Amino acid sequence: MSTLNVRVTTFDLPLSAALVRLTGDAGSLAGHPNAALALADAITWTREVSDYSGNRWNCWQKHVAQDVAGITWQEFREQVLVHNPSLHETGGMFEAGRLYFLPENCLPANVAPLVAWDRELTGFAGNLWECWQQQVRGKVIGLSWDQFAAQFPDQNPGFGNQNSRLQPGISYRLPRTLGADTFYLAAYTGVDGMCRWEGLPAGMYRLLVEADQYLPSTREIEIGQDGELTVGIELEPAPVERAAGFVEVKRDKAGVPRFFLNDKAFVFVGVNLRGLLHYGGDEWKHHDQNVLGASQPSDIDTQLQFAHEMGARVVRVFAACKHVPPEVVGDRLEKVLKTCHDKEMYVIAALTDLYENTPFHPQGDDGFYTAHGDGLTLINEQWFKGEYIVNYQRLLDHLVGRFAGHPNIFAWEIGNELKLDNQAEEFKRFNHKVARHIRDLDHNHMVTTGMISTQHVHMEPRPDLQRELYSSPDIDFLTVHAYNRHLPGEQPGEHDPRKGQKIHKNDDSQLAAEVGKPFIVEEAGIDADKSGRRGAAIGDDMKAWFERGAQGYMQWGFLATQFDNGDGDRNSGMDRGLFHDDWDELFRTYRDKAGRLAEQAGGLSPSPQQPVAPSNGKTPALLTFKAGQTVFTTKDVNLRQSPNGTVARLVDPATAVTILGESQQTNGFVWWKVRIGAEEGWMAQATGNTTLLSLA
Repeated sequence: MSTLNVRVTTFDLPLSAALVRLTGDAGSLAGHPNAALALADAITWTREVSDYSGNRWNCWQKHVAQDVAGITWQEFREQVLVHNPSLHETGGMFEAGRLYFLPENCLPANVAPLVAWDRELTGFAGNLWECWQQQVRGKVIGLSWDQFAAQFPDQNPGFGNQNSRLQPGISYRLPRTLGADTFYLAAYTGVDGMCRWEGLPAGMYRLLVEADQYLPSTREIEIGQDGELTVGIELEPAPVERAAGFVEVKRDKAGVPRFFLNDKAFVFVGVNLRGLLHYGGDEWKHHDQNVLGASQPSDIDTQLQFAHEMGARVVRVFAACKHVPPEVVGDRLEKVLKTCHDKEMYVIAALTDLYENTPFHPQGDDGFYTAHGDGLTLINEQWFKGEYIVNYQRLLDHLVGRFAGHPNIFAWEIGNELKLDNQAEEFKRFNHKVARHIRDLDHNHMVTTGMISTQHVHMEPRPDLQRELYSSPDIDFLTVHAYNRHLPGEQPGEHDPRKGQKIHKNDDSQLAAEVGKPFIVEEAGIDADKSGRRGAAIGDDMKAWFERGAQGYMQWGFLATQFDNGDGDRNSGMDRGLFHDDWDELFRTYRDKAGRLAEQAGGLSPSPQQPVAPSNGKTPALLTFKAGQTVFTTKDVNLRQSPNGTVARLVDPATAVTILGESQQTNGFVWWKVRIGAEEGWMAQATGNTTLLSLA
């Protein structure tokens, strides 16, 4: 007899809780004590039981094992929880007086429920009960122990009675279900991805491996005589279908991978609000006062309101904070998501930070940072190779599990600018493992890395490794962090295969095209001193990146508060006069770009159905806007001081405006009070047959 070991993996990582079935013919498995009859549709979970109390094993022994064929104990143990959700409330214990559903046999119409006593058994020693347990139980439909014990002497005249023993030198006839001659063993993999069977005769078998959220895999194997065989099975994740209302990646009609929200293309400008969740936290009174010590809780609304008015659709935050536990982080994220929901904005949540000099890593992770020769203190090798489970995964599990159903999460980000020097393979495995774990917890939201680029993690000599990293089906899009693209020092270096190309050194646009996924410029900015004027330069930078296929562009160091709350950036940030004096210019640049992107996105995919207000007789059927919503001018539109009043100025097409309240009808037109930057006024929604204000 031989032993079979099966190891199930995904991306070379062990996969636990995978169901492994080993199927063989009667000659191979009919005599195995743990095998069951393999017959499709032989089991239905329709038997009602309400008088049993006890655990699953005793339920199996009392109600299933002796009477039901075609199911193993390993399968019953897991499936009974699926068919009886109330068992989760009692820790898997049955309670008398409650109704439960157990398996029973139900033969398909094309299989005759007949038993034939023509299976030959030789070499067996034991009593009749032992013969039943090892050779017959679970393998013959419609035959109970009592029936077997009564019929066995008639089918084997020389046997005697139930107290007699089967002798190894005598042949006996056993029952089988006609038309069903295949049997199987079942097991679930452990945390090491392994399962094991012993006592297998030599022969041909088939392995079938299944796991929730993975594509099944089958393989024919041959087991030799008196040996041990180990088989590895690699499962591929199944395609993910996200619920309606969540941003997802699809291809447009031209085959270009893009973000879509309810089948409408989602191309955006956004901002980085690194410490947004933690503004005004009590911890800053005692720790890291130079980071967010001057921040106030009201800064959350201020930052999001100005970003919203600028046309930003996505904000990026650093979710972790070393001073507070995951539950507090979750409460803070919930508050931010509520405000974003009201403004139709979306959040990228980074789950840790590479750098020790910020507090934006999980509580307890201080010990996993090591000083480097370049003066930086970064997450160390031990963390990437498994220690991240201690604190990081606890935070991840809490946040991802808690907000898996919240539509205003844009994506979960594994971490800000993570890298593991000189260990690119290990870094790839880490990202794959964490991304898979997030996907297991949350089918709705996208996952990304938060990397500067593949060049930053030293993968530029290994294009194969770059593709392997981002080919994971659990990583939905690429990130690029790119500043000052006009400077020679930011272009591909001496040892970069792209040397000489007039692109940013962190440009992974070609890689994105190769793996068929979108990319975003997740951090962007241009350095300037106090007198710098950067509107045109940022406009040119956005133009270049969007032409290269970027689906989003996010300003770093956005600071709209009147005072320095610690979340700005003296070099490449954007603020209202604290470090730079080009706020208005940058604000207009981003707002105008947001309007043009929204206009372009409308032509990439059909717009979703929108509620309409009654026609006023002079205009088309009109959309109903709501306060706080961002809309865009479709033509040159007059901004007036009052409904149908004095014209304040002419507003250009594709300008983002914020709705401030309910509409008014004057002289047959629908008027909305709006804000453009710091300027307020009134605009007509439409005139004649022409719509003037639109969502896209």
